[in-house]
Amino acid sequence: MYVSFKNFELLRHQISTRIDRSIRDYASEINSNADTISSTIFSASFSLVITYVGKENGVNGLIQFVIFSVAYIIAFFAYRWLLKKARVWYHDSKRHGGAPSSREIKELIDNFDHIACDNNLIVRSFMHQYESESVLCLGTFEFYELLYYATVSANTTLSILDHSDTCINTLDEISRVDLHRIYNQLDMLKEAKEFLVNHCMDKRIEIESELRPVLIDQIHRLADKLDLIQTKCDSFREENFSPLQVDKLLQKYQSFISDANKADSDV
Repeated sequence: MYVSFKNFELLRHQISTRIDRSIRDYASEINSNADTISSTIFSASFSLVITYVGKENGVNGLIQFVIFSVAYIIAFFAYRWLLKKARVWYHDSKRHGGAPSSREIKELIDNFDHIACDNNLIVRSFMHQYESESVLCLGTFEFYELLYYATVSANTTLSILDHSDTCINTLDEISRVDLHRIYNQLDMLKEAKEFLVNHCMDKRIEIESELRPVLIDQIHRLADKLDLIQTKCDSFREENFSPLQVDKLLQKYQSFISDANKADSDV
């Protein structure tokens, strides 16, 4: 089963990588064209002035030529510097004072949906496969991959929580990631962590004795990430879902169920 997951992930990675590279190349080409246009304008201006200066003879013409050449070089690089600063300022101004842009928010949410969640399914597949694996090298591979995918899932989930104010749903916002989904991911990752802890000393894991402590350290780092996810989730829940708000929502829900049951009994 995990083979199909790996093949699908590879296909997804190749597609997303190629699309991203194409977009970056196109953006780079646009920037390059803008630089070319600006260079052409400066060069044309330089040619016109040189033509004018060329009418002057003697020392005055030479002095004017040198002065303009130096001024041209300074102005050209100053223009390039100001253009770069303007681009950075424009990009930063769209971040609303350091907050992620709408594109970045969408990317964070998509990463949670398509990386963190999918990785947890892959992790569970590796867990089941490891327990029934009879080939040592494959069992070792499955254990390593299990740790890797669990760590990536944890990192991606933390990225959502680091921008919880723009990426996680509240009672007033429902177009983001639901907090209960993150708790569910956390529960699955905790199971994976326990599995890793219980099996990290298995003799069938083919690893050099000097590297096993490194493997154990990575598992403990994963455990620390999960503790941080738990803390951030609990903090967000306390800040955004007060007992009073939850009680009102529960009353509304109970009223809905009561009305639905009454309508059903009247049929």
